[in-house]
Amino acid sequence: MNVTLLSTNLSPLLDHMKTEGYSARKRHFVKKMAKEIVKLSHLLLLSSYDDYFERFVKPKYPTRSEKNKAMHKHLVHILEEYAEHGILPNENKRPSAFMAYCDRIPKDSEFTKVINLSRNKFSERNLDNNTINVYTKGLGSFFYYQYRNGNTQLCKITEKSTLAYFNDEEAHRGYSQMAHIRTCLLEVQCDYPICKQILVYLPKLNPRKKVYPYLRDSEFKLILSYVMDTTNIMSYRDRAIMILAMFTGLRGCDIAQLKFSDIDWKHGTICICQKKTGREVSLPLRPIIGNAIWDYLQYERQTFRSEYVFLSNFGKVKPITHSAIQHLVEALFERVNLRQDGTRIGLHLFRHNLATQLLADGISVPIISDVLGHESLESLDTYISAEHKHLKECALSIEGFPVREGVLSV
Repeated sequence: MNVTLLSTNLSPLLDHMKTEGYSARKRHFVKKMAKEIVKLSHLLLLSSYDDYFERFVKPKYPTRSEKNKAMHKHLVHILEEYAEHGILPNENKRPSAFMAYCDRIPKDSEFTKVINLSRNKFSERNLDNNTINVYTKGLGSFFYYQYRNGNTQLCKITEKSTLAYFNDEEAHRGYSQMAHIRTCLLEVQCDYPICKQILVYLPKLNPRKKVYPYLRDSEFKLILSYVMDTTNIMSYRDRAIMILAMFTGLRGCDIAQLKFSDIDWKHGTICICQKKTGREVSLPLRPIIGNAIWDYLQYERQTFRSEYVFLSNFGKVKPITHSAIQHLVEALFERVNLRQDGTRIGLHLFRHNLATQLLADGISVPIISDVLGHESLESLDTYISAEHKHLKECALSIEGFPVREGVLSV
């Protein structure tokens, strides 16, 4: 093993990673592992970089998810390529589809102006950048299809060309694509009245029905028991984040961006502007939530001058990321040995659990939608399908129907 570059000239690698968009967390791990590799190699305890990963990296993080372990292995590989061959890494970020479509449409095109205007209007509503990209990606795809087929202006888009886009055999385009296009056109219809006509051309597609994997009471109690156990390895920050998610149903992006100004300790409320929808939501600051956040602020969080409540543990002072919260949830489910068979897990389970519990308690649909910050009452339909208490009340008895012996094991 050649560790000369790791011990004498690691700065070019770290600077390059920063330029390529690697997170501060990944750069922190690279710097930390490089020092450890140099130390172990001098003690003649390593035979290869794979040996280092298997013996000294994996055992450190036994509870981490497979995705997290793969990230660490990738970073070890970066160090090997740099140390042995002087090769600098490339994040190889896939360019967004939105940018790809825009690059193929002239910058002075009416289509590009509409896309940019919709982005600006979404930004003014404080929508999350990821949400804006999803919406404008759909509109960019639609406009590029029209431009490619000779319809170079809004006025040239017809009902036939619109339906052809959705019936294109080369790509499946359904309800979600139509909804994204519709959302963008609605934003700009006052500035471009022709968009009102294009809205009429959009087909009436039905969304696919989804039944969410609801969280059972026994699972919720098991997770809560672990989170509330102060003798385990959870930090005050992670405990506060989980309690906040379990009892408010907030999305990960909103928890990550939670500010001190959003918490009204005097009146016991949390008021936020949702990143996904731009809607303001006011939630009660229950004692279990307030105590968890207070413990984190009192005993763990350092007194950095940051307006954000939950800070990252790596790199410079900055708020925790949405992906870090997702990793936290995955690690928690692994520790309590829940849903390790590949079943989808994440913060959405707690959001759905809150909705179904409120439904079971007889809370009206408009109130639940306000609590969850939905833009439409129809958004609650997928939650209703998982609310077993009232679904059972709708079930019909089969006692009056003749059933052949052996059909039902009763």
